[in-house]
Amino acid sequence: MVACGPDSVETLSRDGYAMHFVVEAYKHRKPIGAYGAAIKLLRAANIEARMAEDTDVLSDRPVVTTTAAADDFPDAFVEEFAAAPARHRLLGTPNRPGAGMSIAGF
Repeated sequence: MVACGPDSVETLSRDGYAMHFVVEAYKHRKPIGAYGAAIKLLRAANIEARMAEDTDVLSDRPVVTTTAAADDFPDAFVEEFAAAPARHRLLGTPNRPGAGMSIAGF
């Protein structure tokens, strides 16, 4: 989850480790949620997903976005982001026993 806040987004955008973390999460199809100014961070990281242009919630798996800030946060964003990990387990997973399991077998 990347939280809203222009100062935070600016600071994180200049941090190579933070940008790398976001890119790696996206490459590994981990759910990413961004709201408000945080969408700028995803764009700066060249995340190739459709992103919200208004306060409506947009889910372009695995990325969930809304331009709404914390004071106008839609419940649909929370619901969509909370459901994302369950969908993540199924995306691109071949239909074979053990597919999608970690090395530990969980």
